[in-house]
Amino acid sequence: MYGLDSALKLAGAWSRLSSAFVSMGLASQEVIWRRSMKFADGSMTPVEFSRMLFEKPSAFAKAAERASMAIASRQDPLIVAEAAVKQIDAEARRNARRLRRR
Repeated sequence: MYGLDSALKLAGAWSRLSSAFVSMGLASQEVIWRRSMKFADGSMTPVEFSRMLFEKPSAFAKAAERASMAIASRQDPLIVAEAAVKQIDAEARRNARRLRRR
């Protein structure tokens, strides 16, 4: 059976993971919307179009690297998932901020 300390750590890990998923989803939706608007009004540049294609493999490679590092340091599976999701979330939020400025 889990003690109170373990249960609180587990609840905190689930909370951080779910927050990262929500943040990633919202940022991704914003990026998709902003790029769709650029595509629709003809203002999407070739640079932005290529970013749209090539950023995903890079983001997933970084996320896999973070998850692998967490696995190598024998972290809990929730921490491993959180490491991967937080990296993708950071990339999506960075894109959203960049597209907001234009």
